[in-house]
Amino acid sequence: MSASEELAGVSQDVRQLVGHIWADRARTELGAGSGFAQVVVGLYSIGALPAVLSLATEAAHQEV
Repeated sequence: MSASEELAGVSQDVRQLVGHIWADRARTELGAGSGFAQVVVGLYSIGALPAVLSLATEAAHQEV
């Protein structure tokens, strides 16, 4: 059975609920990415080691 066939049996209400859940999750992840980005800026300002900056930058990137 294809994905579109499976989705055909899902009610519109359930589809909308799932859509709202995913939109909320996207906002949360983006907020976390923004927080990590602020940490990276702070780390740059105190002269953190390149390895630390790299890890923090990767963490921000993963959240976005």
